[in-house]
Amino acid sequence: MSRVINQAFDKGANSSFAIQVKDSNGDDLDMTGFTLSAIYKKHANSYANTIQTLETAGYSNGYVVVSMNSAISNTADWGRFYYYVTATQVATNTVIRIQEGILTIRP
Repeated sequence: MSRVINQAFDKGANSSFAIQVKDSNGDDLDMTGFTLSAIYKKHANSYANTIQTLETAGYSNGYVVVSMNSAISNTADWGRFYYYVTATQVATNTVIRIQEGILTIRP
């Protein structure tokens, strides 16, 4: 089950947030064996052509960083969007939804 946390980015700015991922024992989950994806769209049921991808990076200490650089955020519409972050374990092709919520892009 993913966590629900709302985030906010400023239009035209470099913005990022970090997520600490824990395993079922509460220990940091090594994210180096995962492919990460972060997507935002106007609402949860938006069609695929409205999906935008955010940049992601995973680290061995259990952290995932999600970011949007200024070139992308400058061209993005402002408003409220649904976002989610998933991790796919390459060895087993297991997909985990890490976090989701509302991403507000402020003008």
